[in-house]
Amino acid sequence: MVAAEDGWCALHDMLCKSIGKAGECVSFHPYVHADDPRPERKDLFFHDRGQAIRDISYSHGGARRFRISEIGWATYVHKDPAGPTKDEYPCCTEDEQARYLIRAYLFARIHGVECIMQYDFRDDDFSKTDPECNFGLVRRDNTPKKSYHAVCAMTRLVGELEPEGDLSSDPAKYHVMRFRGKGGHDVFAAWSVEGEA
Repeated sequence: MVAAEDGWCALHDMLCKSIGKAGECVSFHPYVHADDPRPERKDLFFHDRGQAIRDISYSHGGARRFRISEIGWATYVHKDPAGPTKDEYPCCTEDEQARYLIRAYLFARIHGVECIMQYDFRDDDFSKTDPECNFGLVRRDNTPKKSYHAVCAMTRLVGELEPEGDLSSDPAKYHVMRFRGKGGHDVFAAWSVEGEA
């Protein structure tokens, strides 16, 4: 894997310099920062269904395979009452962490990402105010967060199914993903980005 990066400008430059030719797969880290924690608002992959990253890699002779080798949302409380700056990770509740992880995973699978790796499995420390210590699916004492249960449920529902397509007619407002089920019983995943569609 080559070009693991979480900023579009840096990844774009690497791919334009044909670094992608050195490997079989482009790895990227589409972390979301404090301006808007929803994955659909991130400028790296989610906002355009991966079209820009594919176009740049293909046009410079780079890899045609893609992996998200790190992504996550931190469940922490910011030390400053004003909250995170635009360059910091957003503060997420356990509900938000679970929702965003599931949405990122389903979206990435439908749009040709080979695998998506959550950072990380367990919180790194007992600190409640350090974002780096609160990305886990489970807490430091191994008790599960809501995201752990959400990932387990999602894996049971669609883990072995084939991605069929994105049926979202208005992706700024909602998404509908279709997975090919066994025996003709497809599974659909849907969520609102804006409003309560």
